[in-house]
Amino acid sequence: MDPGPRSRTQVLAALEPPIQALDREAVITHTDALYRLHSEPYAIQKQLNPAVVLVPDTVEQLTAIVKFLYGSNLDFVIRGHGFKPPPPPARHVVVSMLKFKDLDYDPVKKIATIGASATWFEVVSFMEQVDPEYSGGQPILATFHGQDKWHGKFLTPAPQAS
Repeated sequence: MDPGPRSRTQVLAALEPPIQALDREAVITHTDALYRLHSEPYAIQKQLNPAVVLVPDTVEQLTAIVKFLYGSNLDFVIRGHGFKPPPPPARHVVVSMLKFKDLDYDPVKKIATIGASATWFEVVSFMEQVDPEYSGGQPILATFHGQDKWHGKFLTPAPQAS
């Protein structure tokens, strides 16, 4: 198996096609102040110091990046906030979803659309504003035989007063 590029310069050169379609602020390297925010793994010993973080802000940019990366020999990971489940580390590229925080709610259908990097706190706060009859909850995280089992997050109707 081809290990892909070995240096940051080689990774950036390999990424030239999708990088050309992004704003300069959407291409973050280890010298940028926001690098840690977008690239730090769930456990510091897992840090592989990827060469670049790409921060798309449209679905079209995200689609082009992911399509390009799947056709390349670059090791990459797509990362939201990096929690539950934590993404594996990547040697070459992190695709940060932190700009995808949109929250939308259809009060007729009672359907919330939640961006990939919205935190649970942001979702609950949003729902309290748009439809306070719904309350948030987080299921139990349990460990069995050393493996975490997690059953997702949910919103349920708040109990109605009789």
